[in-house]
Amino acid sequence: MSALDGASLKPLISAAYAALGPVAEMDGRVLYSSIETLCPGRLYLMGLNPGAGQDRYHHIGASLLDIPNHHWNTYIDDDWGRGIGMHHTQKRVCYMLQALGLAPRAVFATNLVFARSRSWTATQASLIPTCLRVHRMFLEIIQPRTVLTFGKEAFDALTKVGGHNAIEAFDTGCPNGRANFSCYATESNLFGRTLRVVCTPHLSKFKIDAQPRTTAWLREAAS
Repeated sequence: MSALDGASLKPLISAAYAALGPVAEMDGRVLYSSIETLCPGRLYLMGLNPGAGQDRYHHIGASLLDIPNHHWNTYIDDDWGRGIGMHHTQKRVCYMLQALGLAPRAVFATNLVFARSRSWTATQASLIPTCLRVHRMFLEIIQPRTVLTFGKEAFDALTKVGGHNAIEAFDTGCPNGRANFSCYATESNLFGRTLRVVCTPHLSKFKIDAQPRTTAWLREAAS
């Protein structure tokens, strides 16, 4: 399937900008994948929120208005301080998608919350309902079978909105403070669509590329 053309993009961008309201003026960005991924696809990749650091955009609204020119993938083509595509989070995202049999450039990617921050705070959490209005628009276009999140907060936000069936938990066996990192999966009726919602630990901390058991579980959970 092909991405939206200019005529179709205009009303989408206008509606998304209006849905964001004052949030559009905050520091951050919307897309992490290219405009070419804004079309029906198997997977919808959702991180938590943009981390601290320099970006091509100073405001969320600017990144939204520039979607027609967004022909790159942030995980592959941007320099997060260690060379283009060389940050450990970038490499882990690409590894995870390739392990699922997907080309990283072909997967629609964004974040639960579009506002940038050094860490997840109550401020970011308060923006979830606003950002979900835009995700609803994107999900209607992508029509994925699975939403893959990294960061439990994103999983919790989606399953709170859509409800959920029994949640399958997977203990990765990797220590995370007093407990181990865990993954989760369930079915959710998100905005009127029954979707598989799957969660890994946040890939800024979790070395999924060194965890074959977790990778095998993920292939099954996200299939």
